[in-house]
Amino acid sequence: MVDAVTGANTAFGNAVQGLQNAAGRANQAANNIAQDVNLERTPQDIVDLRQAETEFAANAAVIRTVADTQDKLLDILA
Repeated sequence: MVDAVTGANTAFGNAVQGLQNAAGRANQAANNIAQDVNLERTPQDIVDLRQAETEFAANAAVIRTVADTQDKLLDILA
């Protein structure tokens, strides 16, 4: 059981880190788009922004899955 808890904590921590990384990349891409008056890098920044959105959603799904798994584990042990 300790391995399950440790694994869940690791998955949760990795997902939170992934959320933070994706948010940082989205922020950087948004800033680049806002400052690119010549539209030189805008297409790549739009791709980067969409990729950060996908990464954020994937990490949020991991957090939901970890929470659901912990709830089920607690139900089993109760």
